[in-house]
Amino acid sequence: MYSGRPVTLGRLAELDGRVWLPTVVAGLALLLAGVVQAARTPVDAPPGGRVRHPGAVGFAGRCALRLGVATALALPLSALLTEVSLNASLPVPGVDAFGAGPEMRAHLGMAVLLGAVWGAGAGAGPGGALLAGRAGAAGRRMAPPARGEVR
Repeated sequence: MYSGRPVTLGRLAELDGRVWLPTVVAGLALLLAGVVQAARTPVDAPPGGRVRHPGAVGFAGRCALRLGVATALALPLSALLTEVSLNASLPVPGVDAFGAGPEMRAHLGMAVLLGAVWGAGAGAGPGGALLAGRAGAAGRRMAPPARGEVR
């Protein structure tokens, strides 16, 4: 019977523990995006740039800002695109269940907030700028315009 409570990941996990697997995969994909983004971010500002962020903290801050903004925009957009509504009629004698069904809607404000926090954490955290800096991959895969090269 429908209780009117929101469907959360924890409540779904009570029904089937495998629900956590896509969450773990999404987290790993976001950490991988942080590493790729850190490898493509210039360590210093390009020649002629007005802002210079010296050191690892400045680099991690730029990586966190860039991936945080991108994720804060992408997560609400994907939530809007995946909105689900299901109406069904159930012919059961003695029960009028015409037009009954669940609706799943995202909270866009929460999606923006979580996207910004997750993106910033993945951009600067252990999977992003810090890992790329330790591995020596920070800034190695920059595009020519980011290096200041004009074709």
